[in-house]
This record gives sequence, structure tokens and C-alpha cells, in this order.
Amino acid sequence: MSRLPPILEIATRAKGRIGWWPALSVMALLGLGALTILLLIFHTSQSQDELAQESERALARTLMAQQSGHLAKLAFDYSFWNEAYENVTLAPDSAWMTYQAEYLRDTWHAGFVAFLDRDNRTIHISSEAGETMTAAEELRGDDFSRIIAATRRAPLEAAEPQSGLVWIGPRIFLVAASAVTPESADVWSSGRDSRDRDILLIGVPLTPARLAEICEPYGLRLPIVTGSPTGRDRESIPLTAKNGRLLGYLSWRASNPGAEIARRVLPAVAGAFIVMAILAFLILRHQESLRRAHEARLMELRESHARLNAQTAFRASVIGAIGDGIAVFDRNLQLVEWNRRYQDIFAYPVGYLRPGLSLEDILRFDSRHGVFGGELAERAIGDLLAKARLIDPTPQEFQTRNGQILELTRSPVPDGGHVVSIRDITAYRRAEHQAMAARDQAEVANRAKSEFLANMSHELRTPLNAILGFSEVMMTEMFGSLGDWHYRQYAGDIHESGQHLLSLINDILDLSKIEAGRLSLMEEDADPVEIAKAVLRLVAGRAENAGLQVEFRADGDIARYRLDPRAMKQVLLNLISNAIKFTPAGGQIRFRLFVTAAYELAYQIADTGIGIAAADIQRVMAPFGQVDSHLSRKHPGTGLGLPISHALTMMHGGSLRLESQPGVGTTVTVILPPLRRVPGSSITAAA
Repeated sequence: MSRLPPILEIATRAKGRIGWWPALSVMALLGLGALTILLLIFHTSQSQDELAQESERALARTLMAQQSGHLAKLAFDYSFWNEAYENVTLAPDSAWMTYQAEYLRDTWHAGFVAFLDRDNRTIHISSEAGETMTAAEELRGDDFSRIIAATRRAPLEAAEPQSGLVWIGPRIFLVAASAVTPESADVWSSGRDSRDRDILLIGVPLTPARLAEICEPYGLRLPIVTGSPTGRDRESIPLTAKNGRLLGYLSWRASNPGAEIARRVLPAVAGAFIVMAILAFLILRHQESLRRAHEARLMELRESHARLNAQTAFRASVIGAIGDGIAVFDRNLQLVEWNRRYQDIFAYPVGYLRPGLSLEDILRFDSRHGVFGGELAERAIGDLLAKARLIDPTPQEFQTRNGQILELTRSPVPDGGHVVSIRDITAYRRAEHQAMAARDQAEVANRAKSEFLANMSHELRTPLNAILGFSEVMMTEMFGSLGDWHYRQYAGDIHESGQHLLSLINDILDLSKIEAGRLSLMEEDADPVEIAKAVLRLVAGRAENAGLQVEFRADGDIARYRLDPRAMKQVLLNLISNAIKFTPAGGQIRFRLFVTAAYELAYQIADTGIGIAAADIQRVMAPFGQVDSHLSRKHPGTGLGLPISHALTMMHGGSLRLESQPGVGTTVTVILPPLRRVPGSSITAAA
């Protein structure tokens, strides 16, 4: 075990202990602060409550004044009116007054509506259910007299309503009075005193429900009318009549925001004080335990230092066991650690590598000893150092003077340094070169095969054409009878076998041209519908003889596409011929032409034939690939139709998709890319 670091030695010699008095001083200061905060909260809450209550009293006065003014305005609107003057003063109309009174009570929730004559006698009165005012005496008294007299004193040209509070029976009413006045002074009867005008009275009882409508939207809760000031949890304002007589008090539940704030804050303050007391106690206990934990902590540090040494040794063992050369450099590009493989790869002399050796010195040593194949210039060394500073993770290859091919990779580490990994890839590169050479040889052989097949197919077609021609002459007995009928049968067999051989040779020739890269497309702007119909005309007889129903459908408007019509006909002919070949009599073949949402042109041929197993699909797509079945043996073939169709489709930049299920049928879809669509063209497809 190595010697402890200096910081641990100093900690071992530190034996001091913190006393009790700092913790006690802190607790006293915290208690004093908590008491100060409590006093501030109490004072603030009282001030806040007083401000809130004064605001509520001012608000209540404003609301009552607002309601009084509103009721006076309402009385004025229905008395300063020619129609009111005619139906109340000139020719009293009981029905008209009843209608207006009922309207005012229903619309404005008035407790009563009354019309008084110039002697303050009741002309008409309408009150809500529960009210008992039916006589004029109910509407007399000093309170009413002052209100009525004030509104009559106003001149005709400046009519003015009056309002105030009055006792009527067991309740206080808010009453508004307005003299019935015509809108135009010339309508007023000449010689009649304006102080003799009739009066419209509107009264609203100050019931709890009515007071709630007035006050609660503004935050005055549970308003009521009382006969005396209320207790400490409620606030009130006096209600006085026009003559200053006290009628009662408007009372509501007082809001105490300051007390509410205090109720919310005090538990938190008390809790904080309790927590502080607990913390002070815990601090004292913790200070007492510090001394006891001091020696234990030093022992743990010694053990940790021992474990660190063991981990360092383990890491060195792991790095040494790695097959690649490993070297660790710090952020200043100085060597920290390395393994034996790193030293062996570069053949460093024993003792040359040491901690703190700079990367620049190592590169100069490698350059002088031919590690890079020759001595590097200063600029090259500078470029290597720049890549190391940037910790470029891109693998770098270089060849040494003795032919070794090495791959260098850099990886960052958390402290800003990096790890260099050196791998000898000489054997790998040699194997890679050998594989590339073998591939090139295989490609040359494949091209030679394709060229041979193309030449042989061409040479075979010349005599085969003669065989087909002469056998056809013999079949038709163009130059006379052959005699026995067996000769005609033999000539037919020769002709049929020759046609099969010619088809085989044509397929081999096409496939060879494609593989040799000698087949080119003769592209033009073609009609996809016409191509499909031309193929159908070629196979119509074969399908009819096989007892199959062929259905063709072209969906929507199909534009012209840039393609090779001959090659596309060959693709479709191969596919539909396979469908006829492998579909039993009575089956159905559906030939569909459509354009996808991405403007891809799609030919789809679906049959109800024997189908292909999923494991055999890859085989039938390969040249000469066939799947044994009782039907395929009845119709022998070369196995080149699908590969040729697939290759021609790929030459158009498209794709061929085959989906099949044994006993259900096969669906083949040929898709051409939207880039082959001719812009601005459109052909109305006809199924």
C-alpha cells in the first residue's frame, strides 16, 4: 500500500471539536427573529382589517346611494311623460295605471307602486303578495311628506325626482317619488299650480333577498337590516330617513383579511420555530458525534485509498490483456498509461515510454524509426497533433516501413484526455484484397458466360428457322401429298418442338443480353391501356382453349408514360402466360391497370391457380427456377419468364411484387415510377 496523500495526513492530525455556544447563539437569534415576525404579523393584520372594514362601509354607502338614485331615475322615467299626465291627471285611467304598476313591479321587483293626487290621496296602489298597503294612511307621515313635497317643488321645466328611506309597516322601504309632469310645458293646464301635480311612488323593501342582490356581488356577505349596531364579527352603517331620523342599520358579515392572513401565516411561523428548535437540538447532537465519526472517517479514507490502488492495478491488468495497442493521453497530450501490446507494435526500447512523455516526442521518435514509412515533415507532425487535440474519432490507416498496416482510433475520456487504440489489420486488408480479386474474376466469368450464351443462341436460331420452315411446308403438304398420315404427324411434332426450342433460345438470348448489359430500352411516350389490350389480344385464344375467363379493368384517367412498349408487352405476356399455364380450367384471371396515389403506374395480374408456397417464391424469381407440381409438369417451361420480367421492370426503374398462396392463387404487380409519367397527358381509360 502506498503512502497516504498529504491531505489525509493533515486530516488525521486535526483533533479539534466545535463547542456548544455557537449553536445556542444561533437558536437565540432565531427565537428573537420569530418573535419579531409575530409582532409584525399581528400589527399588519389589525391594520389590514381596519382598512378593509372602512372600505366596506364606504362601499355600502355607495351601493345604497346608487340604488336610491337608480330608483329615482326609474320613477322619473315613468312620470315625466305626456301619456302619464293624460292617464293620471287629466283623465285618470285605472286600467292604464294598473298595467304600468304591474309592469314596474314585475320588471323592477318593486314592493309597491302608487299614484297620489294633489292632496296625497291614493288614486291607485299595487303591491306584491304579502304587503298590506291598501289605504292612503300607509303612505303618509313626515318621511313621505318631505319626499313628496321636495319633488313637487321642482318647476315644470326642471322636474326632479326624490328618494329616501321610510318605515312602512314592519319594514324599511327605499322609496322614490316623482311628480307626474308632461314632457312639454304647453300641455300643462293653464291656471293650474305646478305644486298640485300628482305623484308616482315606487317602493322597494329592504328584505334580505333584495339586499343580497345589491350587496353580495360586491363582496358584502349576508346583508340584513337590524335595529341596532351588531357584534364584532359584523359591520353596519346607519339607515336614516329624509328628516335625519334613524330607522335602523344595514349590517353584513365583516371581512377580516388581516386575521385570515394571520391564521394562515401563524401556523407556518410556529412550525418554523419548532423546526428551528429541533434543528438546534440536532446540530448539538451532530457536533457531539463529529468527534466520534472523525476517526472512523479517516479509517474509511485509508481503506478507500487501498481500494483505489487495487483498482489501478486491475485496470492495468485489463489494459495489458487487450489484444490491441492501448495508450492513454491526458488533456495536455502527455502519456498516462499504456499496455505491452502498444509498446511491441512500435518496438519502443525498454524504458522509453514513461508517464508524462509528450505525444509530440513520441511522434518524432516514430518518424525517425520509420513507423510511418519514412520520416515525417514538421507540417505532417503538426497535423497529427491537431487531430489528437480535436480527438478526431475517424479511424486512420498507415503502413509501416516493414509492410504492417495499422489502424489508429481515438476515443475521448471524461477528464479531457483520450485513448489511442492501435490495431494491426494487415491480415484483414490482405483478405479483403483477395476477396475483391475473386469477385472481379467472377464478374469476368459471368460476362463471358453471358456472351457465350448470346452467341450460341444466335448460332442456333439460323438452322432452327430452316427446320421450322421445312416442317411447316411438310405439314401443309405444299408440294404434294406425303402419303401416310404418320408423316404429317411427325412433321407437326417436329414443328412444335422447334417452336418450343426457339422460345427457349429467345428467352436465353434476352436474359444473356440483360446480364451482359447489352439490352437497351427503346423508350417512347406510350399508352399503357393500349399495351395491355395488345397483350390480351395475343393470349385470348390460349385462355379460351384453356377454359379460363379473363377480366380486364382500367381504373380512372391514365396518362401516357415514357417506356419501351415492346419490353413492357414482353413483361405482361410472360406474366399472363404463367397465369394461363398454372390455372386449372374454369378458373379466372383478373388483369387490372391503375395509377396509385403517388402517380405510380401499376399492372396487376391475379389468378385463381395452384399458387406458390412462400418458401418457393425466391426460387421462381431466379433464372431456370421452377416449382414441381402436377400442373407444371403438364406444361414444361424454362423458368425464365419471371426473371426476365423482373429484369425488364427493373430497367424501367420499377419493381415487381409477387404474392401467392397455395390453392388460392397468385397476384403479380408491376409498378413503374411516377417520373415516367408524361406531364400534361391524360387518357380516359375504358375497361
